[in-house]
Amino acid sequence: MTGNKGHYRVVVTNPGTSEAALELKAMSRDARLKFTQSAKTLNIPAGGRQETDYDASLSWLTYFFGKEAAFQVAAAMPGGTEAKTVDGGLCPLDGTVLFRRFCPG
Repeated sequence: MTGNKGHYRVVVTNPGTSEAALELKAMSRDARLKFTQSAKTLNIPAGGRQETDYDASLSWLTYFFGKEAAFQVAAAMPGGTEAKTVDGGLCPLDGTVLFRRFCPG
């Protein structure tokens, strides 16, 4: 997504024959993103699926002059060491384009 905020939906499926509990965590490699999430844990029924939403935001200074902010959402069983991850990213505006737009000449 492009901008200083992004809304993401993570969908988790359980192909197994018993219910699965997962802990979810969003992480940014360089800590420029702040996250809010609708659920930190999911209980997925056997053969079912669950969804949770994430909002990610950049500071305004990073938004105008920063580089892409990559992040991951990891899902693991409580107390487990193995996690599955999905990657995402926010792409801020190019400051030079913004400067030319508001300061012609």
